[in-house]
Amino acid sequence: MNTDTPTVDALGVEAKDFILNRPYTKVIGIEHARTLERSLRTTQAELNAARAEIERLDTAGIHSCHKDCQRPNCVLRRERDELATCLASEKITRNHIVELASETERELTAITEQRDEEWEIYQKLYSAELARANHYKKQHTKMVEALERILEYQGRFAEEDPQSIAREALQSLTTNAQAMASADENTPPKESTL
Repeated sequence: MNTDTPTVDALGVEAKDFILNRPYTKVIGIEHARTLERSLRTTQAELNAARAEIERLDTAGIHSCHKDCQRPNCVLRRERDELATCLASEKITRNHIVELASETERELTAITEQRDEEWEIYQKLYSAELARANHYKKQHTKMVEALERILEYQGRFAEEDPQSIAREALQSLTTNAQAMASADENTPPKESTL
């Protein structure tokens, strides 16, 4: 050995001398040592294979299992059972949701139909009330005209002959009353039926 420090060289020489001067190295030959090493490795591999087989037989064998058993097959079985339970409850939940959706859709359809019917009734009532309001508006206009004439006659009454004014007013009121009666016969006010 050639190194820069003399102590390492000295140690290397001492180690080499120690290895060569051991008693068993002189007794056993190199070839025999290699054979023993190969045999040892083969035996170690066989031992590892046997341990693996024992472990496999242990895990696959019958045992007294409990809810927290950590054997791989037991853990997988528990997880499978939990998954099956969850899927079954999810299926029930999904079917329940579909039924609720169908029921909600039926209720919505019924509410929509009821709303449409009520809207039609409202429109009919609105039309009837509008017709009545127009009828009363016309009557009001005629009454206002009649009152204006009366006030006009009152003003004339002070200046002219009262009997002629009274006859004229009576004739005008009779004409207006007849016109209103004929108008009422043609379009009577509608009463709500609801």
